[in-house]
Amino acid sequence: MSMGKVLIAGGCGSLGLAIAEYLSSYDYKITCIDKDIDIISVDKNRPYYHIISDDIRSCKDNLKEDWDVVINCCGISAITKTEDINIEMFDKVFETNVYSTINLYKHTIDSLIKNKGIFLSICSDAAYRPMRCSLLYNSSKAALDMAIKCLARENNDKDVTIFGIAPNRLKDTNMSRKVDMDVEIVRGWSKEYVKEYQLKALPRGETNVVCLAHYIVYLIVNKEISRTMHGLVLPYGTSGF
Repeated sequence: MSMGKVLIAGGCGSLGLAIAEYLSSYDYKITCIDKDIDIISVDKNRPYYHIISDDIRSCKDNLKEDWDVVINCCGISAITKTEDINIEMFDKVFETNVYSTINLYKHTIDSLIKNKGIFLSICSDAAYRPMRCSLLYNSSKAALDMAIKCLARENNDKDVTIFGIAPNRLKDTNMSRKVDMDVEIVRGWSKEYVKEYQLKALPRGETNVVCLAHYIVYLIVNKEISRTMHGLVLPYGTSGF
């Protein structure tokens, strides 16, 4: 008997795939919605994982299911000098890092309330850390932090759990590698210095994706614990667990 239906937005990234893999051992029916995916290669290696190609910022029809758990892992980095920021860059970052959660919520909340489900959005400790050349990313994550708390507040009288997790830098992901490359270009640093600088900025090092995925699955499976997280954005890594 299935434990329920799970939707992972941005589920073809490192964290989304890890969450799906560990959730599958609990007999959840897992669906991923992702914008940039190789459907054939992903499906072939992960038969427990149903893939839908769509843009979570605007999709609607593919969200019309009876969900028990919804997880948003969508996010993009943006390393640039402030004087080079334009409205197109701003819109892209905020639409992906903030509005994706709002759109996902709008089209799944009714089924989550009916099923006493869980809505989880992955934030970032960048929301609380001012950084050079990272105005767009950090401010978008700060906005997401507040958006999660507002969505939870709107449902305080409902039997649904809405919360976030804010990890520090994830280790060996496509995003972390892109950040390093962008920092090299924007700040003119060597590859070796970028790595050294990034690690020194993290008092407890980088976050292991597998460990974070295990933690998320633990909260999903143990609803009596995750219910106590409603309205919170939990730090994980640098200043967290």
